[in-house]
Amino acid sequence: MRPWIGYFTETLSRAGGGGGATALTARGAMDGAQWRALHRWIVRSGLAGFFFAAWKAPGAQRPPGLPAPLLADLERRYYEYLYKSLLASRAFALVSEALARDGIEHIPVKGVEVARSLYPDPGWREITDVDLLVRRGDLPRADALLREAGMRPEEEERVRRAQPPERFHHGYAHEVDGNPVRVELHGNFLAGYLRRLPWETAWESWTVPLAGGSGRERELRPHARLVLFALHAAKHGCALQLKWLMDILLLLGRHDLMGDCDEVASIIDENACWRPFSFVCALLRSLPGGGRPFPGDDALSRILARQPTGAAARAAIAHLARPDVFLERCDVLWTKWPGRLFQTFMQDDAGGVIDFWKDIALWKAKVEAPRLFARGNSY
Repeated sequence: MRPWIGYFTETLSRAGGGGGATALTARGAMDGAQWRALHRWIVRSGLAGFFFAAWKAPGAQRPPGLPAPLLADLERRYYEYLYKSLLASRAFALVSEALARDGIEHIPVKGVEVARSLYPDPGWREITDVDLLVRRGDLPRADALLREAGMRPEEEERVRRAQPPERFHHGYAHEVDGNPVRVELHGNFLAGYLRRLPWETAWESWTVPLAGGSGRERELRPHARLVLFALHAAKHGCALQLKWLMDILLLLGRHDLMGDCDEVASIIDENACWRPFSFVCALLRSLPGGGRPFPGDDALSRILARQPTGAAARAAIAHLARPDVFLERCDVLWTKWPGRLFQTFMQDDAGGVIDFWKDIALWKAKVEAPRLFARGNSY
């Protein structure tokens, strides 16, 4: 394992309660290319603020020879994350107030929610947008309210070209004090994996009213957050950001999920999501966990004991999650066809594979075919 990977994973493991104040394991010398690789992955992971907090103090355990410019860039990004968190919180407050006035229940998910409930310092983690979940039937009304509040829907063509069409998702451009803030409104979260979930029933069983909230704001129960966090990360395959793994680590450290293991396993089993869930668990153990137990690892073990995934698939998942594979080769795995094959492999059943390729075919038909015909007619 390259030295930069060792320093990256070992520092990350401290977020899960491992290592304490002990010195980082001594590794080989780092040249300029390795420092650049370390910096690239810290920034790519959306965790520059966490690494700055871990390495900033004079007596902190840090990689020997840590370049001052690298630490200074992490410090700049830490304050940038703080500011982004403030902007996102203000944008969420505006949206939440508009929805509550009209009686629409809503749930903050991902960045804004974890920043206030899991992270000891909002500057640790980058927030790139504001995500809210509403009941599917409330989505048209919520969309109209956000438009009335001054939020501009993203251009449909640009969204279509960026990704296959989302049936239950709206994106908006907004500004807070002249700074752009993106808002996403979801009527169904992770429709790609949780295909068999009765979502309206899950809304009642997976969520509770938020204490001290607007009366219409709800929050996910811890076991539901684990499922959604893990499958959201898996949905992005080799392009996932490691801040999502940090979210899970902190969630497992904050909540004892041993009593919810059977329910989580049942949800994964009923929705045929064992491969993507197992992939994220393998990443948790090989990257932030560093191969060592961490808070909540016993709960994950109990959940994974129920999986029917075959030995060959488990071995492939474990290999893909190894730091020397994931950190060094994920750029290759996420290129066009390897990335699609990876996502196909992450589907448990034939129905999932068919749905995945059907979405790709529809995307091609709606976006690329018209451009090809237009180009042909121009000759």
